[in-house]
Amino acid sequence: MTDYLLHKFLDLIVKPSNWLLLAAVIGVCGGLLLRRFWIIWFGAVFLVAMFLLSFLPFGEWLIVPLENRYGQAERYPERVDGVVAIGSRINKSISEARNAPAINGEGQPFLALVEFAQHFPDAELILTGIGESTDSYPADLSSYVRQYYRRVGFDPDRITYEPHSLTMEEFAVNTLDLAKPEPDEVWYLSASAYRMPRAMAVFEAAGWDIRPWPTDFRTNGDYEPIAPHLRPTYYLFLLDFSLNEWLGLAELWWQGKTDSIWGPLQQTTAETNS
Repeated sequence: MTDYLLHKFLDLIVKPSNWLLLAAVIGVCGGLLLRRFWIIWFGAVFLVAMFLLSFLPFGEWLIVPLENRYGQAERYPERVDGVVAIGSRINKSISEARNAPAINGEGQPFLALVEFAQHFPDAELILTGIGESTDSYPADLSSYVRQYYRRVGFDPDRITYEPHSLTMEEFAVNTLDLAKPEPDEVWYLSASAYRMPRAMAVFEAAGWDIRPWPTDFRTNGDYEPIAPHLRPTYYLFLLDFSLNEWLGLAELWWQGKTDSIWGPLQQTTAETNS
């Protein structure tokens, strides 16, 4: 839990939108209060930087290579023994208030398990990354996921739930302990495409022999031209979480857990299905 809170604190600090806004406010307000013209200029520089990052697609430029690392499958593979899906966190308070599962964003990994179950009835299915269920916060968030699967007409008992993990490292270690895959088994990892390079690096470092199955693509795979677009909050949002993924990959590379800052090459999904 301590590692998770530290990760969240660091994640808050490194978000460009947070420290750009903070630096701009401190610079402008501090300059006016202290009557120091150079401090005002300092804040103005960060305001201009924030403006540019809001109207130019820097965030998408960072996401495209992450999503293109493995690509999207053209068809299902011939054999699958098991699938691990990294889902999205369930908002407990909203789920309780609305009496319906509230999934925070990235919902396609949830559906990926349904699709795999339809194509491979004997495959083992594991879902992780669904929320913050710990000894100090004993929320049974898997119950909301079960409710979601019942609503789409899928048997929730078909899936093994791993609701206690909070970080990517815990996703990998705890699901490996649950699955105990045999050396000759074929397992796939399903996650949002922009998270897949870091997820593959962490899972392989934990001892998994697993293949990528990216979902939830946010770009068309091409780099947008340098032209202003009226989507300022969206571009800052993309910049925040794409930078988080790149910093995570850099950390794994620095620790020697992956040979490339791009994440492990493995086999691309298309190559796996050929």
